[in-house]
Amino acid sequence: MDAAPSPAQPSWKRSIHRALLGAGERSKEEARLVVCLRCTALLLWLIFAGGLLLALALPHVLDYHQPLGHLIMYGDGGQTDAALLSVLYVVWPVFLWRAAESPSHHAGVILGAIFGNLGHAFVMTVVCLRGLSHYHYWFHLLTDIPLVYSLAAAVAVYWARYARSNGAEGGPLRVLFWRGVPGDLDLRTPAPGVSLRFALRSFCLATAGYFAVEFAVGVFQPDLFTFKHQPGRALMFADGEHPDAGMSAAVFLVLAFVGWWASGQERIDSLHVRMLAASVWAQAAVMTLLALQHGRLFRLGTDIPVALLLGAGLLFVAAQAKRQGLDAERRGSP
Repeated sequence: MDAAPSPAQPSWKRSIHRALLGAGERSKEEARLVVCLRCTALLLWLIFAGGLLLALALPHVLDYHQPLGHLIMYGDGGQTDAALLSVLYVVWPVFLWRAAESPSHHAGVILGAIFGNLGHAFVMTVVCLRGLSHYHYWFHLLTDIPLVYSLAAAVAVYWARYARSNGAEGGPLRVLFWRGVPGDLDLRTPAPGVSLRFALRSFCLATAGYFAVEFAVGVFQPDLFTFKHQPGRALMFADGEHPDAGMSAAVFLVLAFVGWWASGQERIDSLHVRMLAASVWAQAAVMTLLALQHGRLFRLGTDIPVALLLGAGLLFVAAQAKRQGLDAERRGSP
């Protein structure tokens, strides 16, 4: 059964149908997955674009001692953490929307959305359970935490059903990690100096190594993120409590994990590579603004340029692999 708009539907319904599903025909399972992916992407983008705007342009609104800030922030000084998390959720939905055009070609992007949301929700849950004496933590347990878990679960369910309809076999976890159609970039193609697999794994290791520290401190010893302690002076942009600092770190750890998983196959899709690079670049851009706002100028010479170089290096090697693959096709090479 194909999902296609009926001519009898009102024009506004046909317009929404085309916006969500595109002009082509899709199977029922694919249509449901595409609608789920695009509704998830749109909802997350709208929520976090507003959060990013507030955190960067109107940080006083999110001050922990103001009504709105006290309700949605996890601690004093959390505006900077909110900006760093929000920018990821501004970048991700763009790629998730694109991935919905052909889900079977973009397994890495979809798995990143599933487990990234789970990582984010897990850290929120830990923070709230640790501070149940604060009434606003109960607000999170009843609102955004179940929302994020629900979005991750919905995408996982529809992705697994779609994978099974395309021949995926095995248990739930095996089906969830269905690799789909091989991507357009050959991980084995030797670009100048290094292969794309080496560049991708180096990117994942560097990302995981940096954010593992931030995640561990943020989840298990958040008090160390005040300016009284060296981790706080080195990693935070503003003094105060940062119980939610581990949220963006958890998302990046998931990105690194899914990227490493994708590096184990022979090919990867270029959209996944661009998403990885765009995520670190977006993070670096917001870190630059925060460093200028809060006078943490030493960050302009430490982790910010490293993030920019990581993203640029990954894209450069991917572009070389793409070019060499096209040259091989022109020459008729296998």
